[in-house]
Amino acid sequence: MSQNVAVVEAARLPYPEAAARMGVESSAWQTLVNATFPTARTAEGVILALNYCRARNLDVFKRPVHIVPIRTKLKSPDGKEYWADLETVWPGINELRTTAHRTGLYAGSDPAEWGPDMTSEWELPSGDDDGGDHPNAPPREKKAAAAPVRMLKVVHPEWCQITVYRIVQGQRVAFPGPRVYWLETYATAGKSDRPNEMWKDRSRGQLEKCAEAAALRKAFPEELGGEHIVEEAPRMVDVTPAAAAAPQSRPDRSEISAKAKPAAKAIEVSKEDRSAPVQAKPAAETVVVLNGGETLTHGKVVLPPADAKPLDESAEEKLRHALEALPKLSSIEEIRGARQSLKAELPADQFAVWNSESYSREKQLQARR
Repeated sequence: MSQNVAVVEAARLPYPEAAARMGVESSAWQTLVNATFPTARTAEGVILALNYCRARNLDVFKRPVHIVPIRTKLKSPDGKEYWADLETVWPGINELRTTAHRTGLYAGSDPAEWGPDMTSEWELPSGDDDGGDHPNAPPREKKAAAAPVRMLKVVHPEWCQITVYRIVQGQRVAFPGPRVYWLETYATAGKSDRPNEMWKDRSRGQLEKCAEAAALRKAFPEELGGEHIVEEAPRMVDVTPAAAAAPQSRPDRSEISAKAKPAAKAIEVSKEDRSAPVQAKPAAETVVVLNGGETLTHGKVVLPPADAKPLDESAEEKLRHALEALPKLSSIEEIRGARQSLKAELPADQFAVWNSESYSREKQLQARR
């Protein structure tokens, strides 16, 4: 008599000590790496997502964030350049929606408004269907006969705009978001200027998420600040005077240019190799540039170099306690007093996490008056 036996797949990534110290059991780790973040390349990347979600009081199993490897050119201490994948953590649109709802002041949104449809074209190299050479790929061999020119055509809306509503002094107030233009926002395939598969196949859906995120940031600036979603994920480029000034090649919008800004800060990586929160090494000459040419303002995390110096581990514990105590603060005066003390006690990036949540609590108390 045959029996059906369930086969449980082993964890795709090794179970790190950092996960055990965070109270994540091996079975939960297996779910995280096999189901929640099936494309994560390193255990450190998953630990980054765990820390981000804990600091923001989010359920990591609902995947409010995405682990995105960013291909970037780095420079070693001896001056040699090399390519490396930096795993970064980016929120999804659901995290911005959750943060807005938590304020108790979010009052809905209007349906998206769309600009006219337009068709954009990109030339495809011979034998390349989706575009985007890998940075380390060998140069293409020249063919004897010239291949016919093939074009990639994408029909997309010119722009999208969404209006979000917020309760202000008891009134429902409209906050129209900016017009988000497809040609300024789409993500590219590899090193080319062609759109990747998602932006090619879901030209409206991807743009609508970006427009909603922009509107939410406008309506809730204190709570969301410069929080960009994964669809607005950056390009990583070499920071040299020439590269920083070089224009981004985009059809019909030749004036869009890259802007230089230092790389984002890291929150934490596994203690197996390097422990506690660390800050990215300035010598790694990289810069984050958003798809529309806008620079990253805060909040994203990248894996730092192995020789980066750790920060005081007690700061992370202090942040956790401060977030747990925040709902118990019953007056605006108490919140502002805690803000002054924590600003002096916490590192700037961790204080920014607490400060964002504190403004949400402060708005809740103001609404009850």
